[in-house]
Amino acid sequence: ESVVTREGIWLGSNWLRVARDKDATAGVLQRKQELETIGTQMAALETQIAGLDSSRQANEQRLQALETTRQEIVGNVAQQQRHYAELRSKLSGFEVQIEQYKARKERAENELAEVVQQSETEQENLSAARVILQESIEKMEADTVQREELIVQRDQCRAQLDQTRQTARHDRDLGQELRVRESSLKTQLTSIREGIEQEAKQHGWPYVHAQLDEVDPESTARIHPNHSQRIERALEVYRASGMTMTEHHQRHQEQQQQPGYQQTILPYDVIQLAIAPLDRTILHRRIEKRFHLMLEQGFEKEVTALRQREDLHLDLPSMRAVGYRQMWQYLDGELDHPAMVERGIIATRQLAKRQFTWLNGWEDLHWLHTDEQGLLVSSEQTAVQVSGLQGQPPLAMALKYLSPLTT
Repeated sequence: ESVVTREGIWLGSNWLRVARDKDATAGVLQRKQELETIGTQMAALETQIAGLDSSRQANEQRLQALETTRQEIVGNVAQQQRHYAELRSKLSGFEVQIEQYKARKERAENELAEVVQQSETEQENLSAARVILQESIEKMEADTVQREELIVQRDQCRAQLDQTRQTARHDRDLGQELRVRESSLKTQLTSIREGIEQEAKQHGWPYVHAQLDEVDPESTARIHPNHSQRIERALEVYRASGMTMTEHHQRHQEQQQQPGYQQTILPYDVIQLAIAPLDRTILHRRIEKRFHLMLEQGFEKEVTALRQREDLHLDLPSMRAVGYRQMWQYLDGELDHPAMVERGIIATRQLAKRQFTWLNGWEDLHWLHTDEQGLLVSSEQTAVQVSGLQGQPPLAMALKYLSPLTT
């Protein structure tokens, strides 16, 4: 038993020693890895330090170069100062020599024989001084000429400045006068318009239509008695200018018939183009989409703000614009929201129809018909012109019309 026990103790002690050796080995390996990591970090730091040393050396070299340049500049300045001092010294010497020459000249009557040779030398010095003096005089004259030129330029600038100020004052006075005239004209037109509207409220638009018939029967024949806006405009033109709308049109036509009138108004070759969908249903969809987009972008808030102004009301021409009247009636409670949207879209379609009618009567107008995507399509009117351009933007067709003018 004692033997077995001793062998067991020996084996156990050896096992413990092996376990401790393994733990020690693992710790050594871990410390080795840590040391290698630290070594790697130190190598990276040494690389950074080397880079910083290189940058520092480069900066020191730049500083040395700058210091050398500064020393060279200081040396050049000192050399210029010495040169300037030498010139002043020479000039002082010339002045002293001139004084000496004057003194010797005073003694020349008594010592003429002794100073003949010296006088020749002094004469040379005097000639040099005269040359220097002549150069100084020429430089002074050049400076004087330059100064006179600068004075002339200054006077010209002052004259231009005075002229500019006078023009600015004249333009300001003219602008103020035009603003006063414009304000007076606006007041006059407002008074005339209010008078016409007051007459219409008291007697009705057929009565105002009859008044227009007394002065402008030609316009009356074209305007329906219930078309208030056109009646008001025609009568307003007559009461403001003293000429009827018919007389204004006749004068304009007479001016157009005068030779060179078109070149006076617009001295260019004009190509008139109109872009529109070939299918009216496309236009109707666009109108509906546009009206809904106006509502999304705050159209109701805009009209609400306009209703708060005391100078605006629903009978004004500006408030009769498409969409504004319907929104105003909706805000007044005369229409519900669906009815307002429907009537606004219908009014916009009617306006587009009137615009088409107006454009169809326009002379020398070229139509560019488009599809749903806004690209050119062929039609009976444009089959020849659009040939080869189908599916392209209208700009391609416009350039085709303009190409004869640019060649």
